[in-house]
Amino acid sequence: MKRDIGFFVKILSLMILFVFFLGSCDDGSQAPTTPHGFAVSAISTSSIRVDWSPVSGADYYIVYRSHSQFGTYTQIGNSTATSYTDTGLPRSTTFYYQVSAVNSVGESARTAHRGATTFTFNEGSPRAPLGLNITANPSNSITVRWDSVPGVAEYIIYRADMSSTTTSSPGSNSYMAIGSSPASSTSYTDTGLLTSRRYYYRISAVNSYGEGVPSSPVSAIPQN
Repeated sequence: MKRDIGFFVKILSLMILFVFFLGSCDDGSQAPTTPHGFAVSAISTSSIRVDWSPVSGADYYIVYRSHSQFGTYTQIGNSTATSYTDTGLPRSTTFYYQVSAVNSVGESARTAHRGATTFTFNEGSPRAPLGLNITANPSNSITVRWDSVPGVAEYIIYRADMSSTTTSSPGSNSYMAIGSSPASSTSYTDTGLLTSRRYYYRISAVNSYGEGVPSSPVSAIPQN
């Protein structure tokens, strides 16, 4: 009977040592918590800033973006700081963001989504160019001219196109930037065009405050 008790005590001691060993191997590592203090704000016509509070134990943060509030969020970048500036965005457009924290163990749950809308124009930015006129040149090219705007650094040329037989005009989201012109030049020639298309142009001016609102559109059909 004493032998049985001694054997039981030895087994119990080994079990206690084993449990203690397992506990000593657990260093408490875990994925970080979800970032707090999450804020999103537009800072220009083409950029949105995302901010959040630091998370203890996080190595870096992942930023996600979606075009709609409950749409699919795609990773657009990461940051070791507690902010991220999303650039190159279209003006007057809303984007939604989420952020997660990451360490060697894994990724946290994402924040709730928040959104912001890029500015229509930056305060202090130049007015839209006036006096636009357009010329359809031979050899499938079009030249656009405009009046100069004081204090600008450059002009940006936007273009949209539709079938030459279409009577409607393109929407503002149809225009894409195709080039720029220095402040000393108030014209732009667009080449390699199709005679089956009508081309629409808008011009915006840029100064140290940013890009101003674009001009009213002008259009023409190129000649052979």
